[in-house]
Amino acid sequence: TPATHQQATNVAFVAICAVAGTATRHALGRLSVQAGTAPAAGVDAASLEHVAFHDLLANCVGSLVMGILAGWAPYVLPRFPNVYVGITTGLCGCTTTFSAWNAEAAETLAAGAAARAALCLVVGLAAALASLRFGFGIGAALVPAHVRAAAATPAAPAAPAAGAGARSHSLRSSKAEVDVEELDLDEVIHELDDRSSEAGARAKQPLGEGVPSRRSLVGKGEPPPSLAQRALSRAASMARPVPQLQRTETKYHVYNTYKLPCSAATLLLLLAVVCVAVRAAAAAVDTAADADAATASLTLYTALLLSPPCAVLRYALAFGNRRHPKLPLYTLLCNALGAAITCSVYELRAHYGSRGELSPQASAMLGAASLGAAGSLSTVSSFVNELRLLSPFNSARYALVTLLVGQAVAAAVPAVFELVLPD
Repeated sequence: TPATHQQATNVAFVAICAVAGTATRHALGRLSVQAGTAPAAGVDAASLEHVAFHDLLANCVGSLVMGILAGWAPYVLPRFPNVYVGITTGLCGCTTTFSAWNAEAAETLAAGAAARAALCLVVGLAAALASLRFGFGIGAALVPAHVRAAAATPAAPAAPAAGAGARSHSLRSSKAEVDVEELDLDEVIHELDDRSSEAGARAKQPLGEGVPSRRSLVGKGEPPPSLAQRALSRAASMARPVPQLQRTETKYHVYNTYKLPCSAATLLLLLAVVCVAVRAAAAAVDTAADADAATASLTLYTALLLSPPCAVLRYALAFGNRRHPKLPLYTLLCNALGAAITCSVYELRAHYGSRGELSPQASAMLGAASLGAAGSLSTVSSFVNELRLLSPFNSARYALVTLLVGQAVAAAVPAVFELVLPD
C-alpha cells in the first residue's frame, strides 16, 4: 500500500542519513578540539575555564539545518517527504546529541563547579535555539511566492466525510489556517500516513459497506435506498477527503509510487553525502597519533554501524508524541536513554581504566556505544524544534523537565555502578 511504501522509504532515508550525521558530528568535534574552542572527548571539563563542550559546534550546525528545513517545509515536505524525514530525523538528529552535552555538564557539577555546569546547560540550549531560529528564517525566505500565496488564500471549509471527519478536522489541515511559524511537521507526516491507510482500508471494503443499511432506515419515514443509490453514496463518501490536503496527499503518493527514478537518484545523492561525511571524519581520525589511530578508526566505524538502528528507533518512538502534544514524552525518553548509555560508558572507562584492565578493543567498543548508539538515540535538533512549536509555558516546562531528567540520570548511574561493580 502507499502508506507501507512511504514508511519503508522513510526508514531507509533515516538510516542512510544517520550515518552521515554521526560522521559529521565526529568531524565537527575534532574540528572544535583542533581550534581550541572545546575540550577533547574524555578530558575533565571541570578543569577548564570555559563552558563550551565537545559537541557544541555540532549541536549548532544540526539545529541550523533543522531550522532551514522547518522553515522550508511548506514547499519541501509535500514534494519530497522522504528527503525531509531523512535530513531532519537522520542527519540533523544524529549530528546533534543530548547525551554528551548532559554528561559533560554532570561531570562539571560533580567536580563542585555548579555555576559553570548550569551555565554549560544554558549556553548549550540557547545556542541550539538561536541556531534553529536563524535557520528557520532562512528556510521561510526560501519558500516560493506561489506557495506563500496559496497559503494566504482563504478557503471555505468543506464538510467532513462520514465517520472520519471528526478526527480529520482535529488537525490543522487547511492551508489557509497553517502559519509557517506554527507548522507541526511531524503531525503533517503522521496525518498523511493515516489518510493513506484509511483510503486503503476503504478500498478493500465491500461495495455497500460504510453507508446506511436498509434495516437502519426502516421505521424512520424514509424509503430504503436502492442498490444504485447505495453505490453512488459509497462512491461519494470515498471521494470526499479534506479538500486542502487532497493536493498534498496526491503529490505525496505520486512521488513515491510513480517516480521511482527520482527516489533512486535521491538515494544515490544521499549516499554520496554519506561518503563525503565519512571521509571527512576519517581524515580527522588520521590526524591523531599513530598509536591511537587504529583504536580511533575502530571506534568511528563501529559507531557508524550502530547509528542507523538507533536513529530508526528514535524515529519509531517519535510517533508516540502524538498522544502527548503538550510534553513530547518519547523524545524525552530517547534523550534519557542516551544520557544513561553515555554515563554508563564514562563509569566503565573510569572503573576499568584506572585498573589497567581496559584493552584498546574494549575502549573502542565503549567509545562506539557513546558516539554511535547514545549520540544517535538522543537529539538536540528535534528537542529545540519541539520547543519552538510548543506554547511558551509548555516550552519552558519541557526544557526544564528535560534538563532535570538528564541530570538526574547522570547522578543515578554512578550510584548504580557503585552497587554493581566490585571494588
